[in-house]
Amino acid sequence: MGRSILSVALALASVTAFADVYVLVDREQVQLNESFTLVLIADEDEQGEPSVAGLERDFEVLSQSQSSSMSIVNGRRETSRRWTFNLVPRALGTFEIPALSVGGVSSDPRTITVTEPVVAPAGDPDVFLEVSLDRTESWVQAQVIYTLKIYRAVSIRQPQLDAMRIEGGEVLVERLGEDRRYEAVIDGRAHEVLERSYALFPQESGAYTIAPAVYRGSLYSRGRISAPQEFRSEALGLFVEPAVPPPSTFPNAVWLPATDLSISATMEPADGMLNEGDPANIVVNTLVRGLAANQLPEFELNLDPALRVYPDKPDYVSRAQPNGVVARRQQSFAIIAGKGGVYDLPTLSIPWFDVDLGDWRLASTPLGTLRAAGQVVGNAPVPEVLDVEPAIEATPSEAPGTSQLDLDRATKLRLFRLKVTNFVLLGLWLATLYVMWRQPLTRRRQRKKNRREAEQNATYHDARKARRIAMQAAQNNDAPGTREAILLWANETLGASAGRGLTAFARHLNEDDAAIVLELDRALYGRARQTWDGAAMVGVLRRLDRPGALTAQKSAVALPPLFPS
Repeated sequence: MGRSILSVALALASVTAFADVYVLVDREQVQLNESFTLVLIADEDEQGEPSVAGLERDFEVLSQSQSSSMSIVNGRRETSRRWTFNLVPRALGTFEIPALSVGGVSSDPRTITVTEPVVAPAGDPDVFLEVSLDRTESWVQAQVIYTLKIYRAVSIRQPQLDAMRIEGGEVLVERLGEDRRYEAVIDGRAHEVLERSYALFPQESGAYTIAPAVYRGSLYSRGRISAPQEFRSEALGLFVEPAVPPPSTFPNAVWLPATDLSISATMEPADGMLNEGDPANIVVNTLVRGLAANQLPEFELNLDPALRVYPDKPDYVSRAQPNGVVARRQQSFAIIAGKGGVYDLPTLSIPWFDVDLGDWRLASTPLGTLRAAGQVVGNAPVPEVLDVEPAIEATPSEAPGTSQLDLDRATKLRLFRLKVTNFVLLGLWLATLYVMWRQPLTRRRQRKKNRREAEQNATYHDARKARRIAMQAAQNNDAPGTREAILLWANETLGASAGRGLTAFARHLNEDDAAIVLELDRALYGRARQTWDGAAMVGVLRRLDRPGALTAQKSAVALPPLFPS
């Protein structure tokens, strides 16, 4: 892989949650005449100062500063120290930032790629713009990164950047992080550079044109302010291919175009050995670059009938980094064995389309093996009860007036009482275990229910307004207007779990309603455009005219085929 999935995991982690010493760079690709920022972060326990001798071989150190920060995570105080270096590469090529040490602990090396420097336009203007795409050919719904750089050799008063304009079809645009500022020396003249990046997700195949970026402002130089001026970049072209059909090995795969995707799973206990009645906890992490977390499909565990699985609600994290959208989907499962035995758990897999290779790939991870000891009745263990006869102080011949029959009856009575006592104690023990296991689960569910109800009440009025607009558009057979209003309604009602399009929204509906929603999607984006009748969609919207009605329904429909006939 060109970019390791490990970088995705590191990008999703908080910078305060490092192990000991960690390095961050604001850009992994720079031009020869540009500066970039490197930040070295160390735990407070690591004493000493870092050595920059290894840096100075390939980079010029323009400046260096030091700071400290403190945070409280789960009631625990964490303090770190940071060293910030402003660096300029000395030559073209790919260079390794060596491991930097603080207090005997070293960071991991990082790689920086240095490209040809930018050339100023003719006339050496005070301000000029440069735009670029990370790829000029892509696939539908795949991420394309658009980068804008504004070079300024003088100060700008009242700067203004026009909104991006894209022609050729629908494109979802997401800004990637904050603006980055650095310096570049062009033809011996210093320029301040403002860099801004966007992730583009084209929703239709075909040719797109990104109009020139327009930047306006008044130049301030030598104590004088000019009249407002306008600066333009060049226009860019982008060609988007339709979705590629999946191979015969997984013909029903969902279209997931990404630059990197991996799955990992951890089990507790790690060796899979369970005591009687104890649950095994499995956490599955899916890391992806170039997609939002809620676009990833859910896992369904097909287990032995003797195993009971209790899935937790997935946790989604998506972040817009300068080099693209990175996301993580985490889901936990509790598995309890109904009886002792050895159980081989399945391998989890996700087919995805690698946009760098232009081909389908399969990410997978095995869950391992469970070994449950003992025999289990129902869902709980039953400890073995030993029939131990108590010692009898007198034999029949030594107990005058007591017959052998009376002694046998007394012994059996004592054994019966002992067994009853054992079973009563066992029942109390099981009841205590159940209450201890159930209480945290009940509290978590109640907290989730309270949050969900509060969010639903807060968005109720906006959702009703969006639903009314959707119904009116459907009655007028306005397919684009209906789609826009439905997605607005779903976003108000479901939040992040609504997904990016109608396909994700349809997963929350029953089979009949989902088919109607997908028919609208095919009418808009199918290979052959269709005439759409919104009467059936009006019925769907009427059935969802209640706060919480959508989330109360269970998805009873599988994902639609990627290429409907």
